[in-house]
Amino acid sequence: MNALEVLAQSFVLGLGIAMPVGPIGVLVIRRSLTQGRNYGIASGLGAATADGLYGLVATLGLGLIASLLTGIQFYTRLIGGAFLLYLAWQIYHSQPSQKAAETKTTTGLIGAYLSTLLLTFSNPATILFFFGVVSSLKISGHGWAVVTGFFLGSAMWWMALSTVASSLGSRMNNKTLRVVNIISSLVIAGFAIYAFVGLVFSL
Repeated sequence: MNALEVLAQSFVLGLGIAMPVGPIGVLVIRRSLTQGRNYGIASGLGAATADGLYGLVATLGLGLIASLLTGIQFYTRLIGGAFLLYLAWQIYHSQPSQKAAETKTTTGLIGAYLSTLLLTFSNPATILFFFGVVSSLKISGHGWAVVTGFFLGSAMWWMALSTVASSLGSRMNNKTLRVVNIISSLVIAGFAIYAFVGLVFSL
């Protein structure tokens, strides 16, 4: 798999990962409605930066493990695919969050960016989530493409969400957000199936 293919896969997966409407998503929507689209975008880019950095840590960690333990790629992809399938199932059955992530009052766009960056980093367990996601991909020699794809996919979603939220206002209801969660679960499930099919053909 070449770098462009890895970048494209990571982009779509980063988009799917960012889509479920949790506390950060509600915070971005609220800021878009109350402070304007630019504040929503700045907040979303903070979350996207955290996603990219988490992807970097997971990629470097898996690279180190692979260099120490040869012949484990089959098992890491098997575990990663199973994790993605479980994640898709959870997102499909989840309801959009009704509460925004808690943060102090922000001052300016930089404050909006930094607040969501720190909020996303405030849950160390998230790194385990990214280890599961990254392990489902063939990233040998293309770790930079994984990190870039995660960031760009996540950033595109937050920019789109902020734009739509500021445009629709109160018409963006819980039913709409539930559809977003379902689409996200289908995207992630598709990658899980892709990972399993790749394993079958590699035998």
